[in-house]
Amino acid sequence: MVSKKGAIAVRGSGIVSHVCAIMIARLGYKVIHIKRGDPLNNDSFFAITPSIIDWLRRLGLPQDFFQNIHALKKINLINAQANIEHLFNADEMFLDSLAFMVKQTDFIDALSSKDSANIFNMDLDQTSYKKNSNYVECSSGSESIKASLLIACDADDKEIINDGFGETVKQYNQTAITFSFYAKEGNFDCASQFFFEDSILALLPLSHSQVGVVWSCNNVLRDLLVHLNPENFKSFFEKRIKKRFTVDSELNAKNQFNLKLKTLDSIFDKRVLAIGDAAHIIHPMAGQGLNLGLRDIRAIEALLESSKIEDAGNENFLRRYEKMRKKDVAQLALLTDVLSNIVHGEHYVNKLNKGSIIPAAINGLLKNKFLKQAIIKQATQ
Repeated sequence: MVSKKGAIAVRGSGIVSHVCAIMIARLGYKVIHIKRGDPLNNDSFFAITPSIIDWLRRLGLPQDFFQNIHALKKINLINAQANIEHLFNADEMFLDSLAFMVKQTDFIDALSSKDSANIFNMDLDQTSYKKNSNYVECSSGSESIKASLLIACDADDKEIINDGFGETVKQYNQTAITFSFYAKEGNFDCASQFFFEDSILALLPLSHSQVGVVWSCNNVLRDLLVHLNPENFKSFFEKRIKKRFTVDSELNAKNQFNLKLKTLDSIFDKRVLAIGDAAHIIHPMAGQGLNLGLRDIRAIEALLESSKIEDAGNENFLRRYEKMRKKDVAQLALLTDVLSNIVHGEHYVNKLNKGSIIPAAINGLLKNKFLKQAIIKQATQ
């Protein structure tokens, strides 16, 4: 059955764009999904908040997806230099879980099963656009569709980078190294995050036998790690995690990406709206990058449902969305930026003794009740 509502275009090839297309189609709008094939299906993993998991259930993802997610009931923040730990426990906060770990392969499989007659696909590399105050025209070959709104989702979206959105980027001069390993022993319901002088290392149990790692390193540590052979890398890693888990597999498959903070001066221009990584990129230490994108989608859904609107591209709608999302994105960007600067800030190197200042600074932050409340809020909302 073809929707009688106005069309909305979603541009992007990642998880956020696919979820956004499914959500909008579910509300009865015709969706033009402009993408480059299916999302990349690799060994990535994500920490998803409980409220987002509940929302994905309502969105209709298959039951197999929820059977494969892994609950985290504790989060342990470890000031490694000072040997001080701060534990967050779901039971003490009357919660079932603080977060859920999801493998990208499971997410892609779940999204691939959600076909909709309301979603019309276009090839990203073959589609051109004309936008004005009334619509965005999306053309590919002989097909041409006018959409009331175009939602851009991916970090490398060329239209967002090159057109009137005012991108601001702060490079952290850090590299995230990600991989997973199998373990026979360890606390598999507890995530751990170590704060070292040279890095922030997160241990994220993916199941009762597998653990994901996100290791945000300064350039010196990154250069050391990439040149270690697998045996020496494993030995170095085991010393850093202090027997939190046994490491019962090789550590060969390692992905790397540079870390940055990205914001836009404006998240919309005429009838084009940026969400997800197209709109904001934050430090991965809080594991909230995908959650921010999914909360963007949830905000769009709330507005479309409450407004009963067919013209989602009008400025009033877009400004209401901007207002809804501004505080959440700004708070999380600030939280991760402050913690990253404390650990990696280059201005400390020549002026202060990092060996004594950094442990004290980290400990002071982690003992701050407002920061702890912010961490729990972001981990669960």
